[in-house]
Amino acid sequence: MLAYGTMKKSKAWKLYAKSQGIPFEVANEVSNQIKKYENALKHAEEDERDTVDPMDYIDPKYHDVYRGSASYLELIDSWSIAPCSYLLYSGSIRREIGLVRIKDNICCLMDGHWAEECHFLKNDLLTVKTVDLTDRIYKRIGIKKHTVPELLAACPPTDPCWDMYRIGATCCLNQVGQPGTSVRVGKYHPTNISELCAFIAAIRPGFKSMYKTFEERRPFSYGVKAFDDLIQTEEMPYSFVLYQEMEMAALHFAGIPIDECYTAIKNIAKKRADKVLAYKEKFLSGFREAILREGKNEEEAEALAQKLWQIVEDSAAYSFNASHSYCVALDSLYGAWLKAHYPLEFYEVCLSVYDQKGDKDKLSELKEEAERYFKIQFPPFRFRQDNRRYLAMPEKNQIVNKLSSIKGVGSSACALLYQCGKAKHDGFFSVLAWLDKKSFKSAKVIPLIKIGYFQEFGNTTQLLRLTQIWDWLGQGTSKQIRKDKLAGDMLELVKAHATDRNAKGAELKTYTITDMPGLLRDIERTVLYVYDLREVDYHSGLLHFPQEVHPHPQPSATQQKGADFYGQK
Repeated sequence: MLAYGTMKKSKAWKLYAKSQGIPFEVANEVSNQIKKYENALKHAEEDERDTVDPMDYIDPKYHDVYRGSASYLELIDSWSIAPCSYLLYSGSIRREIGLVRIKDNICCLMDGHWAEECHFLKNDLLTVKTVDLTDRIYKRIGIKKHTVPELLAACPPTDPCWDMYRIGATCCLNQVGQPGTSVRVGKYHPTNISELCAFIAAIRPGFKSMYKTFEERRPFSYGVKAFDDLIQTEEMPYSFVLYQEMEMAALHFAGIPIDECYTAIKNIAKKRADKVLAYKEKFLSGFREAILREGKNEEEAEALAQKLWQIVEDSAAYSFNASHSYCVALDSLYGAWLKAHYPLEFYEVCLSVYDQKGDKDKLSELKEEAERYFKIQFPPFRFRQDNRRYLAMPEKNQIVNKLSSIKGVGSSACALLYQCGKAKHDGFFSVLAWLDKKSFKSAKVIPLIKIGYFQEFGNTTQLLRLTQIWDWLGQGTSKQIRKDKLAGDMLELVKAHATDRNAKGAELKTYTITDMPGLLRDIERTVLYVYDLREVDYHSGLLHFPQEVHPHPQPSATQQKGADFYGQK
């Protein structure tokens, strides 16, 4: 099936502001605020996006003028392939409905709204990331996944899984992973599935007007027994209208026929606010009358009716039904239990999943949380480590990092470096030679040197200098070197492993290297063991090159003194 794309909030606002002659300063300021909203929406998890409300980012003084752009949001400006919808039809879709090409795909010429209005059967195929993540963690641990009754039995109010919500260790927990939601759930601190389910419903835009009362756990009721009895349950003994079913009960209590109530709830689910708001007068009138029959006076009846309608009106921006809220709460609780009882395995799997997605920000967030709340250590990258994947080490409370988390290092490079580490090497030039044969050049080696990856062969200063010399010697393939390109210690080292005579014994202007392995060995020994690296900067003092060859600053007097001393020795 296809999906029609309507104007995004930013584009709709700009078009509306231009058409209405709104001052440029106001239009531009609101546009910038909308951009902040869209950025937050972009980085929100898919199942948390409906909790991101543009009104939280727009200055309250602009709320009324911004609402005027709502009608522009319905304007269609594109079409695309529906991400998950398929039409099921026994007739000829090509002849009776029509087909359309979108890029390289053929779609039926029908969208979800048309299918619903005309009662066609469509099938939505959805993938739920949090379910996949949970399954992977259970497999990593090596235990069978809990059934729902088993999970609930394993999570009494005293279980540490509920502390994940209290302390804010909510990264990768369904519905509560965003920073703002994490703070909210920490304040509410659910301790059972009913409270978690209620919280997840309460953070929808449809409950905004009553959220603070809910979060602070203040008792609340309408004082109308017949209505309160419809809403209150043993687990939630307050009259919070949290779920679509409760909104449906409120509409029916106000005298709206049950079939129309169901239609209204469907419109809430589809975020069709205008069709829900059409019930306002009918609801207010019916609810007032029902409350008056309960013995309230007209002033109380009016106030209660307006208060409840505000919730219904807010819910037009979307609210959950009870079953959906319960399911996503269970998904969240699975993650909380796994994190509380198997934190190493939890973070190992999560890091692996987000590494595959290339989400560097999420990787940093996961590592920071693991270190803060569970004291999990991430040892520094080192040569000969198996850094091809994230790997938990319970005996050390550590997780070995995957090297590809470093910018510019891919999975193939991780495997190559692991193979290199398994080979025998008598020095750093041996490592460079092995990597060079595999087309892993110094440009990729230098960032690893700077993070201490090759520290078993020397410190950062030494290894950067050796890499520079390696490239100067043509990765160990140079045959001849001109004399005027040599000076100081390098001259002496080359002279020891080369000849400047031809077959007739005449002196030449170049040195022909006769023993490259010996030259590399002596250069590495000199860099590592001869020079006092506390005094000598690798840019200038270690194995002096003439200025025209490597235009680095000349050595200081102290550096030169040290170089001269070791040269004499």
